[in-house]
Amino acid sequence: MSQKNQVKTKFPRSDRRYEVSSDLLIRVEQLLKKHHQLTLRSSKEIANCIVKASNYYIENPKAPTLWTEKWFQIAYLTYYLPLNSVRLQAVVDQGLSLGFFNGLNSYLDFGSGLSSTPFLEPFGQFRSAFFFDRSSQALRLHEELVPSSQASLQWIHSSQQLKTKDLLVLSYVATELSEWPSLFDTFESILIVEPSTRDDGRALQDLRDRLLKRGYYAWAPCLHQKVCPLLAESKRDWCHDRVHLTPIEMFTEIESFLPMKNSTLTYSYLLLKKTPPPVCTTDFAGSVARAVGDLLEERGKYRQMVCRGEKREFISWLKKEHEKPVTQRGQTLVLPVGSEIKGDEIRISQGQKVNILE
Repeated sequence: MSQKNQVKTKFPRSDRRYEVSSDLLIRVEQLLKKHHQLTLRSSKEIANCIVKASNYYIENPKAPTLWTEKWFQIAYLTYYLPLNSVRLQAVVDQGLSLGFFNGLNSYLDFGSGLSSTPFLEPFGQFRSAFFFDRSSQALRLHEELVPSSQASLQWIHSSQQLKTKDLLVLSYVATELSEWPSLFDTFESILIVEPSTRDDGRALQDLRDRLLKRGYYAWAPCLHQKVCPLLAESKRDWCHDRVHLTPIEMFTEIESFLPMKNSTLTYSYLLLKKTPPPVCTTDFAGSVARAVGDLLEERGKYRQMVCRGEKREFISWLKKEHEKPVTQRGQTLVLPVGSEIKGDEIRISQGQKVNILE
């Protein structure tokens, strides 16, 4: 992929609804049969492994991933990998809408585990991809998971072999690093996805501010290059996104044995480059904002937290003047010119409308 053959722009899905890649599930089932004599219909056995893995994560949040344990492999293949692939695809769609991937030819997936990037566009268009994980078992499983037709992929078993590529992918890795490796500063572009917990979200917001000082520009979800308002003006807020998951029979059967359900998926993320984002994200000045909170119904009004600069703000609609808004967390909104400001609220007056940009 070169500058001449730029990645096609793709806008995020207006209904923010996603489904798991069927190609990924086919490969997952092949590994299940080969290593564990199970299929995706082995719902109860799979659910037991997922519960065990979930309890392990809760009790040992900083402990190493147990790739050598068969129950963990089953849980990750059938549950965590498919769900994380949907989260990553949603982040990638934001990047595609901005031209984030244009001109990028290679990427390094650091701490890759069983990375889903080979199953997602536009990663298949990259000339080369490199995967590094401290677990040799994870890398061996990943080599089996990915179709052999993708010959441009390489698995790195030693950190001494790591070199700069165009794009650095950090999926559920960045906030676990004790320090930011100097090698990472040599990448042109960085894509980070993290859990949507308060601790991980705020750690990512802090990392964002530090990377801006090191020469990077925030492309998404941020619409500005100022300090993060949720970090600077709040001790409890954190930035995270949400998409809807289209249910499939396999997941429905597995979740019938689980205490948790996943009709929506949340995650925190950052897209950064050493070049500024396109003008379209900044030429509306203060009239464009990202919805960083869910729509709240309060007495007499609706409120939704938004981000457009260094101030922590909310859009508000009076119920007597407006029907219930349809805006969703993560969407880019165009606010009407001349909106009244009341404290931390941007009041949408009667006759005014908030437009959804994406």
